[in-house]
Amino acid sequence: MSATGLHGILHYLIAKISKKTENIKRTLSNDFFYGFIVRGFLPDYDPFISLLIWLALGDLSTEKLAEIHETFHRTATHSIFFVITLIILGLILGLRSTKAKSITLGISTGVMLHILLDLPYMVGVAIFWPLIPQKIGLFWDLPPLINRVRQALFKLWYAIFFSMIYYTSK
Repeated sequence: MSATGLHGILHYLIAKISKKTENIKRTLSNDFFYGFIVRGFLPDYDPFISLLIWLALGDLSTEKLAEIHETFHRTATHSIFFVITLIILGLILGLRSTKAKSITLGISTGVMLHILLDLPYMVGVAIFWPLIPQKIGLFWDLPPLINRVRQALFKLWYAIFFSMIYYTSK
């Protein structure tokens, strides 16, 4: 993840700006924006998937957990096929409830933005997983100094994100 705080900030700001645009305000519901903002973090739940696989396999060594995490991190939940699955799920749920459709389509849009934001990250993203398991990254050859600055900014993004949550809740 480029920084979970950065994901939160950008998802929130895009939703806030979009809601002020009259055409978008009429077209998209609050349920869509809820899915977009809150579930835009969904791809970063992949460590929990790794943990479940680790527990299911029964080999509870830390080496095995690290191997599973390395194999699955930024793959299935960061794939375009995951987004397509969410869209199909939203359309199916939308047959019964427009609210469910709006939320699921918001989630799909948020996840797609999340994936795009993760592309510049050093580790890369397996955007076409499972067809192409190779991770793609945009800036893999950055100098070590820039990498350290980027890591320091992670903490700043968290601070800004939680400050935004605090001040917007008042």
